[in-house]
Amino acid sequence: MSRYKIGIVDYGTGNHTSIFSAVKKTENLPCISNNIDVLEKCDLLLLPGVGAFPHAMKYLNELKISEYINRRYLNRTPIIGICLGMQILGDISYEQTQTQGLSIIPGKTEKIVDDFLHTGWNDVHPIGKKNLMADFCGADMYFNHSFVFKTDPRYVIATAKINESSTEITAAVQKDNVIGFQFHPEKSQSIGIELLSLTIKTLLNA
Repeated sequence: MSRYKIGIVDYGTGNHTSIFSAVKKTENLPCISNNIDVLEKCDLLLLPGVGAFPHAMKYLNELKISEYINRRYLNRTPIIGICLGMQILGDISYEQTQTQGLSIIPGKTEKIVDDFLHTGWNDVHPIGKKNLMADFCGADMYFNHSFVFKTDPRYVIATAKINESSTEITAAVQKDNVIGFQFHPEKSQSIGIELLSLTIKTLLNA
């Protein structure tokens, strides 16, 4: 089995420790850094979750990492975004203040309408049968967020419902070599590690 170097982008927030541990469990090589020279040596970039959108983008812009991530995307480097990391892949967020994102996947991040906070275990529902979420229909994943990412349905590969009466929310997205999860695979026990491992393998062998 090939072992890939996974660059966990440090933007001053996020759950780096649990992401680092999860990547190790996939038998790949995690590396946490905000140094472009270090990230350049990584096979895949991972944008972790937890934190506020404006703070994350301010940090990325100040270090010019946002420009670097876009350049790597255009060069076909695989990218995974988790929770906040998925949301900053979009065009804009209305969390705290209107903030521009990376504009890799068209879309906007808005406050959850039905509930103040979506936290805890919830099952995910794949859209279609030809994406990496197809084998995880009904799988329980761990969510912890109060904002949701809204994008064109063609990019949505899985959805979830906060409760029986709520509308569906975006649980996972994909565009080209970029995949985002609103839930936390690294906190979703063995099924989450299995999904993370499959995602890394799929993106790096596409």
